[in-house]
Amino acid sequence: MTRGLCLLDAGDATDFDLAVAAYDQTVLTFSAGAIGLSLTFLEKLAPEASRTAELYASWIFFGAAILSVIVSFLLSQIAMDHEIAWLDRTWQAVERGEVQPPPRLTNRRKQWTRIVNLASGILFVLGIAMLVGFAASNWPPPTRKQTTVTKPLHIEISGEITEPVTTTQNPAKSAGVVTKKP
Repeated sequence: MTRGLCLLDAGDATDFDLAVAAYDQTVLTFSAGAIGLSLTFLEKLAPEASRTAELYASWIFFGAAILSVIVSFLLSQIAMDHEIAWLDRTWQAVERGEVQPPPRLTNRRKQWTRIVNLASGILFVLGIAMLVGFAASNWPPPTRKQTTVTKPLHIEISGEITEPVTTTQNPAKSAGVVTKKP
């Protein structure tokens, strides 16, 4: 099984290898993109969101999906090293003229890579489900009513230039009377 972060040469890789690499790349790209999309949704459309536990759960699932793809890269590298070591032992046996190749041990890292790959897909789907649930509970965004509070303001026009004035609200006096601050 040939896998890794580098691009595979189509001549050296099987269809299965290319499909696995595309699967890993898709899970990585879509998980990271979904996190970015959810942050944008939260900022632009639902700043006062409800049911944020679903959003946090989706982030955890997407993060775990990304982490599991990275772990699968490492496990597949170890599995390939195991396979290469067996091929080296087999080639050495052929060079020595041995009739039987060395016994091939079960490559548990290859099995773990497949399990972790499956887990990354499941975690991605769970992240999507949580994100859709969060978005559905916060869509459409609430309309914001624009309210303007008006207070009566008494202005005297005298024609002379004075110091800056501020408005104060004193319950003992009439509301909104302009006074000079010394």
